[in-house]
Amino acid sequence: MNSRDTIHSWSTSGRLPVATVIVGYGHAGRDLHEQCIQKLWASRPGSLSTTVDILAVDLSSDRRNLAEKDGHRATDVLPPVNLQHPTVCHICIPPKDRAAAVRAVLDRGYRSILVEKPAALSEHEYHQLLSLEEQFGARILVVSNWPCSALTACIRAFLRSKELGDAISAVLVQTKSRIARSQKNVDEHIAEVELPHQLALALHLLGDGHVEECRIADMILPNGSRIASMGSARVVLRHSGNVHSTVFSSLAHPVRQRSISIEMSTGVTIEGWFPASADDNISSLQLRKGSELLFATSMFDDPLTRSIELAYNHFHPELGPSDESLVRAMSLPAHKKIASVIEFAMTRKSVEQIGSFEYLDSNVSNGGPHASAIL
Repeated sequence: MNSRDTIHSWSTSGRLPVATVIVGYGHAGRDLHEQCIQKLWASRPGSLSTTVDILAVDLSSDRRNLAEKDGHRATDVLPPVNLQHPTVCHICIPPKDRAAAVRAVLDRGYRSILVEKPAALSEHEYHQLLSLEEQFGARILVVSNWPCSALTACIRAFLRSKELGDAISAVLVQTKSRIARSQKNVDEHIAEVELPHQLALALHLLGDGHVEECRIADMILPNGSRIASMGSARVVLRHSGNVHSTVFSSLAHPVRQRSISIEMSTGVTIEGWFPASADDNISSLQLRKGSELLFATSMFDDPLTRSIELAYNHFHPELGPSDESLVRAMSLPAHKKIASVIEFAMTRKSVEQIGSFEYLDSNVSNGGPHASAIL
């Protein structure tokens, strides 16, 4: 295939055809974005075809990750945009190359761009992206899983209603074992992996904040060797109203978990557990006061698919309704603070970890999961 080839668009049963391009066909492009696009269009019978034809682009000219073996069209040359159809371009290459990739797709005529998190690793890179968005009249959104979660919508409703009082503090926890991938991928930093999602959620729920504390730890392997700055991260933010949030992420923990706990002024604790992986689609919510369980529920939840759907609908309103409050959470201005926190975290010197991971236990307490960590 060469740059003269046109982008094949979705068949839409006589309705609006949509073209999609994924730049970067590694884990994020292939295993996350593509799968969510498949689910999204499959859920829209009669509106959009369930047949997805994706153009995968690898600007590094490394064709090992391209999708030819999966039946998708692939190229190492970015074709010009097909102006006959609405088009969305996904940027799924490593963070350090994202600003250059955005410039490349803008030069080829693309104007609706969805960037994998984090969009930028520094305030300088953030300002580069914002300048490009303004210069080309483009619309750039950043994948924001947790703010787009159904669980987050429930929690936000409680916070805004004030029926449980005001938020006093919050703890956001993400743990998983990501040791094998971390050994293969050199020059990574834990601040690039899960931390941007957690920061986006903390800022979305509790408002703007500044860093009060940041600690980064190495990943310690069983043979005693280390992977620098890939073990755990702990960031404490102070939000308006003197509300504190503690964001904890571990990539060297045997238990996979994504959770949030918010202490309210009435003594009630809001506890939520997000889908732990792409194989899961259930979130859970509990309200507790001391040892008493006040309320518990669960819900279907697919935050990444929802985030992509909102982006497509925002770029092309004829596809369906969007949610402007969530779109704002996905916008570049909303991610300026995240870029500054990531930049700050990546300058921190790693500290000694306790054992192989700091996050000590995940047990069942009072009928539901409860997590405790060294915070």
